[in-house]
Amino acid sequence: MYIIPFIYKKNKLLNNLEIHTIHIISQGNQLWEEADNTNIDVDIIEGNDFVLLSPYKRHGNTIYIPLNPDKTNMDDMYIWNEVEPNTDLLCWKKFSVIYSNNKLWLPAPDKETNDVLELIINTTA
Repeated sequence: MYIIPFIYKKNKLLNNLEIHTIHIISQGNQLWEEADNTNIDVDIIEGNDFVLLSPYKRHGNTIYIPLNPDKTNMDDMYIWNEVEPNTDLLCWKKFSVIYSNNKLWLPAPDKETNDVLELIINTTA
């Protein structure tokens, strides 16, 4: 299964533009992957000192974990460009997408990332 801890923020601008900024924790340059029998509460949340903003949600084989940005120490992890792409180290990746009149106007670079970001936006916003 995939694990996607994230921090989400939305800013409204003039002319119905919205900037959605999402920080996702990944393994190097890949989605964080764990065995299906991983205990999310003990192994992932407690094991990484994550503080949740709200309960995590399962969507298919992916667990989305909304983190509290004020209580989760982002400084404990690398930024994605500080590590080798194929590493198992956990790191933050920041994405910003722009919506205009509730339609994606400036997307992320690939479809898989856009799908993940849109699911976070649609279930969190």
